[in-house]
Amino acid sequence: MSATPRPLERRLHWWKEMLIVAGFYGLYSIARNQFGSARVDAGEAPLHAFNNAIKVIDFERALGLFREPAIQQRFLSASGFIQFWNVFYGTAHFIVTLGVFVWMFRSGRAFFTRWRNTLAFTTGLAIVGFSLFPLMPPRLLNAGGRYGGEKLAIETHHGDFGIVDTVAEFGGPWKFDSGTGAKVSNQYAAMPSMHIGWST
Repeated sequence: MSATPRPLERRLHWWKEMLIVAGFYGLYSIARNQFGSARVDAGEAPLHAFNNAIKVIDFERALGLFREPAIQQRFLSASGFIQFWNVFYGTAHFIVTLGVFVWMFRSGRAFFTRWRNTLAFTTGLAIVGFSLFPLMPPRLLNAGGRYGGEKLAIETHHGDFGIVDTVAEFGGPWKFDSGTGAKVSNQYAAMPSMHIGWST
């Protein structure tokens, strides 16, 4: 009696996976161009993102959770520590995610597709979040420059939030608000953080 033949497992193709990545980056770019920091010149993007940040801060304050300035102040004297986390934040979501993807790709189709689909689904939710709720990150609330909220904080009488832009102050792998970093990133995609989500 012969054993029932097992169905052949479809092979994974790296180029198909790259097309999926390119598709998601395309969606991210559309969100950035329609709702995010690419619309700074149109005028409404900084105000919308700033106002959303104020809503989050007011909600945190109501719950007694707005502790970011105090926590950051405790670590600002440890410049090496700050620089390490700046580099981690700026690079790990690329390096760790790519490394894990390659490892999963080589580990088998079922394992890879499950986690690829999980990451794709959560990234899709993040893009929806960036589109519906553009959010100025804490580091930009009192920052000047093209993307910063310094002028808005003064005009709306919010003053200084007490949060330092550690990338501007201590350095990191690159600056997010100028050059290539500004062209490929959405300055107002602060929540949820794909940097932390992907690397986790």
